[in-house]
Amino acid sequence: MKTNLFFAILFASMLSGTTTFAETIKNVQYRIENMRCGGCAGKIKKTLGTKAGVDNVDVDLEKKVVTITYDADMIKADAISAALAEAKFPNVAYSKDDVIERTASFRASEMRCGGCASKVKKNIGAVPGVMKVDVDIDTKSVKITYDANKISRSSFKDEFKKMDYSVTSYYPSEVVAYANFKVSNEKICCKVEKKLAETKGLLDVTVNKKTKTVSLAYNTKVLNADAVKKVVEDLGLVIAQ
Repeated sequence: MKTNLFFAILFASMLSGTTTFAETIKNVQYRIENMRCGGCAGKIKKTLGTKAGVDNVDVDLEKKVVTITYDADMIKADAISAALAEAKFPNVAYSKDDVIERTASFRASEMRCGGCASKVKKNIGAVPGVMKVDVDIDTKSVKITYDANKISRSSFKDEFKKMDYSVTSYYPSEVVAYANFKVSNEKICCKVEKKLAETKGLLDVTVNKKTKTVSLAYNTKVLNADAVKKVVEDLGLVIAQ
């Protein structure tokens, strides 16, 4: 009987300790507008990783938001904020109600006329979180201004696909060219896009299974038009004539 009582007390003690520990683990989020790239993210993680009590650091480069999990018994949120500022990353508290204005540019090769441009502006402009849509028919580019707290850049390709458009990121550079291929394969393997994205010189890839279209942006200093076509064909895709 005493043995059972001992284990009951021990179990209750363990539960109590776990609860106390869990209550000290907290999250804090900061917006850091001068966090521009993976290098900045790495520096932030390194800076906070040396602080006792910091358990994990997650970075969202699009929102420029850092989420820190920490033990409040070992370090305070103010000390974390101060450490970031000392590392030349001034920060403010993040809120899900913030308006985080970002821009993203895409090239839509199927956009050929004023009617197409109007269609793009109407449909993309109606997406929740989109603030403005600018279209340039000459370059076939679409610049979207949006609230990153409501929609992510990665979701826009799917929005274009709803209009049967296949887009890539738009790069205003003389060394970047674009290619669009219609393929006659009955089915396009889901791994094709990933395999193409791993090819050196290809900057962005979109595979639209519905329209059987492969859209590519590539660096002309690394690949020429014939080489790009060969890359597509080497994956077993049959380019329609």
